[in-house]
Amino acid sequence: MDSLHSAIYMAVHRGTDDEVYMSFGMPIDSFALLIRMKINYLGKVNILRWDRNMSVWEALYTEPAHECNEYAYCGPYGFCDNNGTSPTCRCLDGFEPKDDEGWLIGRFSQGCIRKKVLRCSGGDTFLNLPDMKIPDHFLHIRNRSFNECASECRINCSCMAYAYANMSTRAIDGDDTRCLIWTGTLIDMEKSIQGGESLYIRIDKLNGNRRTYTVEIVLPVMSSFLAFLCIGFIWSCWFRDAAKRSLLDWPTRFDIIKGIARGLLYLHQDSRLNIIHRDLKASNVLLDAEMRPKISDFGTARIFDTNKEQSNTNQVIGTL
Repeated sequence: MDSLHSAIYMAVHRGTDDEVYMSFGMPIDSFALLIRMKINYLGKVNILRWDRNMSVWEALYTEPAHECNEYAYCGPYGFCDNNGTSPTCRCLDGFEPKDDEGWLIGRFSQGCIRKKVLRCSGGDTFLNLPDMKIPDHFLHIRNRSFNECASECRINCSCMAYAYANMSTRAIDGDDTRCLIWTGTLIDMEKSIQGGESLYIRIDKLNGNRRTYTVEIVLPVMSSFLAFLCIGFIWSCWFRDAAKRSLLDWPTRFDIIKGIARGLLYLHQDSRLNIIHRDLKASNVLLDAEMRPKISDFGTARIFDTNKEQSNTNQVIGTL
C-alpha cells in the first residue's frame, strides 16, 4: 500500500445526492511511470505499474486480496474475519450457519440464520461488534446524536442494526453525523484488523445473556452437589463404619475441608464442566480409601490395574 501511495494519489468527489466517486492521478515527479487500473470479470480491482527493466506489469494494489473479502462472500449475517492467519467466514453472535455441511467444506453463500427469533416487545437488546466493515444497504439518518441514533433503531422492530460512524462526511455533504441503520438483511461485512466501525446488532436478550445465565446457575448447583456428597460421605464413615471412625481425627477433617475448597476452586476457575474420565489429578476425586480429598472421575471407567492406561475388557461399569 505504501508503494501505491508513492506512485499515485486518490481524490474523492461528490457526484449526485446519492453517490460519490473517486479519481486517481500521479504526482508531478512520477509522470515517467505507466499506471493502469484493471477490473476483471469477478470484480477484482488491480492497479498496475509498468516495470521497464522486467518489461512486465507489477501489481501495486489488489482488492479484494482474498476471496473472503469479496462482496457478500459470507452470505447473509456472515462476516469475513481477517484476524486469523487466513481470513475465513464466521456468523455474527446469536446466529448459526444455515447450511452446516456447506459451511464445513467452504461454501458460505447461504450465510447464517438466527438461533432465536426476535420478540421485539422489550425482549431484544443490541450487541456491540467493534472494528467492523459496515454492511451494505444502509439508511443514512441525518442530524442525530449517538443516543438518538440508537433510539431510532430500538423503537423500530424492523431495524436489524445501527452504527454511528466516526468518519465525517462534511467535505461531501456538509453533515458531521453518520447515523446508519439497517432494516433488512445484513450482508457484506468484515472484521478488520486495521480498525473499523462499531456495529450494534439486534439480538434476543436471553440469547445474549445465555452464557452468563449458564455460569450463574450451573456453578452453584455443582458446588452444592459436591458439598452434599462430601457431607454424606463423612457421615457414612462416621456413623456406619466403626472401623474408620478413628481415622477422622481433627487434622484429617481439616485436610478434607482443604481438599473440598480446592475442588470448589477447580470447578469455578479451571473446569470447563466436561465429564472427567480417568483424570486422576489431585483435585478430581472426593475422598479415596485413605480419606484423601479429591474430585472423582465417574461414569464410564473400566476395571484394570491402576498402573495401566489402556486395557481390554468385556464388562463396562462405573468407577470403583
